[in-house]
Order: sequence, then C-alpha cells, then structure tokens
Amino acid sequence: MDTSKVASNILSRGVKLDMEKRYTEALVCYQEGIELLFEMAKHESGEKGSYLKEKIIKWLGSEDRKGIGYVQTTSFKV
Repeated sequence: MDTSKVASNILSRGVKLDMEKRYTEALVCYQEGIELLFEMAKHESGEKGSYLKEKIIKWLGSEDRKGIGYVQTTSFKV
C-alpha cells in the first residue's frame, strides 16, 4: 500500500475516533497521518508537492482543529 493510502486510512480512523469522542486516540491518528503527509510533501516536487502542502496547511488551519496542541506546535515550511 502506498504512503498516501496509509495516511488517508490513518486520518480517516482519526475522524472516526473523534466522532466517538475518543479524543486522545484520534489525536494520535491525526499526528501519525500528518507526519506521513509531511514526509511525502518533502520528497515531492511540482504540482503534487504543492498540492500536498496546500492540503496540509488548509487542514492544520481549519477552525475545528485549532485547539489541538500538536497543530499549535508543528511548523511546516512551504
């Protein structure tokens, strides 16, 4: 399975756990999924790399995630 599918599966699991109010477990999934996407974005160039970076930044900046400590301490250079 490729990295993008793994990241997608992990992030989807995080959303499911979040909806079940299992916030600590959801946060771990979000962290792992984002880390995978960060690694992918670092190694991609051109349109795909830009797309990944844009999606990560949009996701990290969304209103419903601003309280997550990981998001507040993670920096990502575009």
